[in-house]
Order: sequence, then C-alpha cells, then structure tokens
Amino acid sequence: MGEKKRRIAAGAYPTSPAQARLATQIGNYRARCTGYEKLVAADPGNHDAWFQLAALRRLLSRLHRELGHSQEDIAREINLSLEAITRALWLYPANETYWMLLAGCLQISDMRYPISDIARETMTAALQHPALSPTPLLAPIVSLARSHPAYENVAPYLDPA
Repeated sequence: MGEKKRRIAAGAYPTSPAQARLATQIGNYRARCTGYEKLVAADPGNHDAWFQLAALRRLLSRLHRELGHSQEDIAREINLSLEAITRALWLYPANETYWMLLAGCLQISDMRYPISDIARETMTAALQHPALSPTPLLAPIVSLARSHPAYENVAPYLDPA
C-alpha cells in the first residue's frame, strides 16, 4: 500500500476539497504561530503578540475539531491558547477583548484538577471581571470540580439535574 493510501486509510490525508482547504489553513496558521512565538520569545512583554498567538491557537483547535482530529490535538491547541491569552491578560488586563478570548477558550476547554496558581488566579479574576458573564465559565469550573478527588465524596449528595 502506498503512502497516500495509508494516510487516507488512517484519516490523515484530506479526501475532499473542503478537507484540503482546512488542512492548508492549518499549515498557514501554524506558520503564523511560529512567527508570533519568535516575536514573544524576543519580547515577552508584547501583549498584543501573545493575544494574536492565542487567537491563532484557538482557530487551530477549531480546525482540528472540524477535521475530526484527535482530542489530544484539540486539547493541545486550546491549552497553548489559554497559556498565551493568560500571559496577554496579566501584561495588559485592561483590554476587554483579551478577557472575551479567555472566556471563549475556557468555554471549550476541559480543565482538570490540579491547576496552577496562575490558572486559579486567572479564573478568579475572570469571574470578577465586569465585562464577562460567568455563564461561559461554568463548564470549565464544573469539569474542574468533577476531576477533584473529593468530588466522589460529595457526588451522591448533589442534585443530578
């Protein structure tokens, strides 16, 4: 079996024009991410570059989802997006667009216990930020609570609805 047939059988080769376009977009976004990664490596205080990197990583996670890629690929991109937007937020917390991207990333993330101190501080700040509704933050908080070892002790007492 040739390489192309092997990749098609494994689902790693685009089989339609739409999939080919999405695969090309992934390549373009990855190249742009590399550029922003170099930029933030040279100037870690560049909050706009961190924001752009976070937005691109979130787009990559969406493309991976559309192409049916593995959950690991999707989670990796979302986690990298969360890391980048967190850096942008702590460099320039007055930008409401940064908070909105954080909420968008958190809404599709699957947080697991334990989380870092900076993640805990960021979640607390997001819950208190006036530009954000707490609703998009509920899913990550619930997944975080369910992954805590003590959840098994309280689960029988919780309302299943």
